[in-house]
Amino acid sequence: MTSNRFSLCLFDLGNVVIDFDFDIASRRLSPLCGISPEEVFQRMASWEGIPAFEEGKIEPPRFFETMKERLGFPFGYDAFLPIWNEIFTEKKEVSALLRRLLGRIPLALISNTNRLHFDYCYRTFPIIKEVGQFVLSCEVGFRKPDLRIYQTALSRFNAVPEKVVYVDDLQELVGAARRLGLEAIRFEGTGKLERDLLERGLL
Repeated sequence: MTSNRFSLCLFDLGNVVIDFDFDIASRRLSPLCGISPEEVFQRMASWEGIPAFEEGKIEPPRFFETMKERLGFPFGYDAFLPIWNEIFTEKKEVSALLRRLLGRIPLALISNTNRLHFDYCYRTFPIIKEVGQFVLSCEVGFRKPDLRIYQTALSRFNAVPEKVVYVDDLQELVGAARRLGLEAIRFEGTGKLERDLLERGLL
């Protein structure tokens, strides 16, 4: 029996369910742009438009044109897109835990992400479709740790904070959720997560 103490589980996506590594893109872009992988990463990461892109305030074509200029990328959008997107790998043990939770308690993913990355992950990793409920920064216009993204999730799923379990790998984001009263767990590996969920009667 699942405990009735909780009514919703919210999971961060990046580095909890899906790993990502921007160095993969940097290494692929380096020979095409004629600069080092480190310089590629610096030019991408230092663009002040990245937060706005993750908040849905910059559309993908404009994002690409800016990156093309910053990197000196010599090809078009269709060549850039797989390099930008193919940086993810699934944490299959976490996916297995999510599948154990499905049907026992409502699940949703809450993520700071951009439209291109999320659409790619949705197409590529079946667990995301299986969960099927999302609160995405690129759709709601707020990025964690902005409390409004958590409040949006609570409102969307008609949940009260003390009955929500939230899992994230970043302590800052765990802390923000706790300030709202969510039962926030820091992800520190699949084994610990399984124990944390068991202790709360969710598995």
